[in-house]
Amino acid sequence: MTTRTGRLVASRLFPSLPCVFFPVDIGFVMGRALSLINPRIVIIVETELWPNLLSEARRRDVPVVIVNGRVSPASYRWYVRFSPFLRRFLPLLSAAVMRTDEEASRLVRIGACAERVSVGGSMKFDEAASLARRVDPAKLRKKLGIGEDRPVIVFGSVHPGEEEGVVEICERLVRRFPNLLSLIAPRWLEKTDISRRLRTRGTAFALYTRLPHRIDAPVIVVDTYGELSSLYAVCEVAFVGGSLVQGGGQNPIEPAAFGRPVLAGPFIWHFAEEWECLLAGGGAMQVKSFSHLEEALCALLSNHPLRRELGKKAAETVSRHTGATEKTLRTIRKFL
Repeated sequence: MTTRTGRLVASRLFPSLPCVFFPVDIGFVMGRALSLINPRIVIIVETELWPNLLSEARRRDVPVVIVNGRVSPASYRWYVRFSPFLRRFLPLLSAAVMRTDEEASRLVRIGACAERVSVGGSMKFDEAASLARRVDPAKLRKKLGIGEDRPVIVFGSVHPGEEEGVVEICERLVRRFPNLLSLIAPRWLEKTDISRRLRTRGTAFALYTRLPHRIDAPVIVVDTYGELSSLYAVCEVAFVGGSLVQGGGQNPIEPAAFGRPVLAGPFIWHFAEEWECLLAGGGAMQVKSFSHLEEALCALLSNHPLRRELGKKAAETVSRHTGATEKTLRTIRKFL
């Protein structure tokens, strides 16, 4: 991993395994790291193209495989500018399992060997479906002290530029739905200003890490990492952030897997394939602005049959697109 957040989450998920930061991609540094770790295979999740990693791994006959590969339109435009350089290193990839046909084509066009690139779909569908099977919404509500009759909205992965708009929506919604509970999960805890904004506006809130046995505040700020995925299980509807600002959007599959309608703004290029599947399947709605988001939330909170219909379609969409993990494992097993 390359960030503190990533290392923290990885350490929690795999407490018995050493979790270290990714080495600086300098030849002798990467060579030393590979000699110390002595891997049988290097697996890159999504797309991180590190020339010295590829070179040093090839020198040691260590296969390098990309899984759940992504090349967004924005990344592709950047890569094209450096394609003469990339063409020297991308042929060193042992295999690349990409999410979509278009992303596979993009990787080949910037220099990867076509015969080593395949399409497996998005493993995020499998991951989310597995999570939905493990988490019991009723038990989680009881654990958190949220009554069964209390409606919940989750504002997930909210980016800094969206915080003020989300706070204003929460204030207005609770006037219309007095029993409503809003869970706001900032994308980056080190950058968030959400608590100060709530205090300034006089909005009562509680921090997730200090929850009492029963929640009385109308807003909960999720001030920890690794909890958001499960919290989607307790909501009636979810808004996925980074999409009403130029953030590119975040992963919508987790709330969809729990059978929850998913809302987002227009900026969703980071997970374009996943959003396209959900929107086409009728399990998601796209809004144009914060006012439009508020209207959509009011409509869904007021209409249980509509929520149930959209949620069912969302879950069905996730189910239809599972299977990428097994396809990816078949590729990895060739090198073990």
